[in-house]
Amino acid sequence: MEANHQEIEAEKTVLRQVISSYDKSVADLTDLLPGLEKMNNALDADGNFITNVKESIGYLSNQRKQMYDYLNSL
Repeated sequence: MEANHQEIEAEKTVLRQVISSYDKSVADLTDLLPGLEKMNNALDADGNFITNVKESIGYLSNQRKQMYDYLNSL
């Protein structure tokens, strides 16, 4: 029983670290987005790059939510 509890606590610790990393990645990408959009417009690019950045932010946010929900279920 104690070993199982320790494994769950270890899993929670790892999940918290991963969630924190995802939080930082989403925050960094979100902070960079206005500058990236300006750069994209200045280069007269097709916008796929910005779309990919926004999709990455959405994906990371979704993954973070799923991990957080799982963490709370433990």
